[in-house]
Amino acid sequence: MATGFSNKVVGQTGEFAVCAQLGKLGLVATPFAGNVPHFDVIATNEDLRSVPIQVKASFGNDTWVLGDARNWLQIDLSAETGRQTITGLKEIPHPDLITIYIWLSKEAGGVDRFFVLLKSEVQGVVLKCYSEWLRKHDGIRPRKPDSFHLAISISDIVAFENNWTLVLEALG
Repeated sequence: MATGFSNKVVGQTGEFAVCAQLGKLGLVATPFAGNVPHFDVIATNEDLRSVPIQVKASFGNDTWVLGDARNWLQIDLSAETGRQTITGLKEIPHPDLITIYIWLSKEAGGVDRFFVLLKSEVQGVVLKCYSEWLRKHDGIRPRKPDSFHLAISISDIVAFENNWTLVLEALG
């Protein structure tokens, strides 16, 4: 079971790995170790243009837990049937924030994987995944109908793998 300490290590490792990749692109990047709301890394180019980046790290497994689906989607829950119905997208703060999901290899020297997308694109992935999951279960979560637990996996965001041009374009 993950501890607060091990979660912190995974998060910090992910932030430093993202900074290293950004450095390979010719950018200066620095992490903030979770001390800044909404973003974890700042990247800057030679013209001193900067962009904030949020980092979500996963160590060795192919999923990221995103918490409560209602942070992303408007969802009605029927008290009678336990059926969930998505009624729309929730307005999210900072939809243009660049978010990097990093899959950290468990092997020292192993190859990490980076998925680079806007927060609004994450919301689109959430809508697709959660809708498909509800459809498969006729809108009722089998074990706990009132749960809104949400996770995404590599297969859900593989189209955004190594999408570093998003960062470069944001910097002009």
